[in-house]
Amino acid sequence: MAGIIIPFGSALRDTIERHAARDRMIFFAGLPGVGKSLLLQQTVLIAATLGRKVSLLQWDVARIAFERPDLLERYPEVAGVTHAGIRLAAGNWVRGAIRQWAEKRSNRKNLLVGEIPLVGNRFVEVARPESDPAEALLAASSATFFVPAPTLELRRELEAARRREMSNPIHSREAANASPSVLEALMLEIRQLAPKLNIPPGKGEGYDPELYLAVYGWLLRHRHFVPLWIRDFLAVEDSPHKLPDGIEDIVPSSVAVRRHGNALSAVSDDELKARAESWWHLPDAGPSGETSDVAR
Repeated sequence: MAGIIIPFGSALRDTIERHAARDRMIFFAGLPGVGKSLLLQQTVLIAATLGRKVSLLQWDVARIAFERPDLLERYPEVAGVTHAGIRLAAGNWVRGAIRQWAEKRSNRKNLLVGEIPLVGNRFVEVARPESDPAEALLAASSATFFVPAPTLELRRELEAARRREMSNPIHSREAANASPSVLEALMLEIRQLAPKLNIPPGKGEGYDPELYLAVYGWLLRHRHFVPLWIRDFLAVEDSPHKLPDGIEDIVPSSVAVRRHGNALSAVSDDELKARAESWWHLPDAGPSGETSDVAR
């Protein structure tokens, strides 16, 4: 069983413990390869010691429900990248799912912990202000949006560890980690997005922690955004994806997948392409999630 490896008394441990004790929702946003999965795991373990009952909402888990044969035939994954159609369907589902969780898990002992990449329209809907019942939950100070930011040197170590995990996985999700080429493409997307947001593009190439945090800070400007500087490598004996038994996963029901998937038929390929290219400023569209969208 995985254990807590963040040193007791460290600033990182104190920050996570403080929020795990008091928050209603904690989200980890950021690029692949910055330590989101490990910090999510550690938050779940720390929350358990504080008597919290945790539910999980993770992009890589929830989107799988939309990867059914009929949708993949039209919206295939290419070179490890989820098609814009699948991303749109999952995004149209997620806010309704958060609202439903809050209604059904109203006891303050319940904590929602999420993993939301945002960049490239991967649950970016969670960051957008909308006039729906989920907005008050997401905009509250009790919903914290952490963005882990490893130093440049540590990022190199994390990328090396990620390659080792993928070549010799000890958990099923490790084999599905984003490849180095996808990591490079996402950082390039951040560099290309920065000037559109009036953020200096930075120097050099590849991962730039200051630029990365500036872009994510802009994306989360309507949320309780907390950057997490990560300076020390946390040695993991087991998989960072390994979680305690009994954790509830928030995933789309078959009804929700069918409803949101069918709604894509009204979106042309040209419109999907346009949304994929300008995901960062488009308003949300599609079903509002008023029926039950969460699988039991």
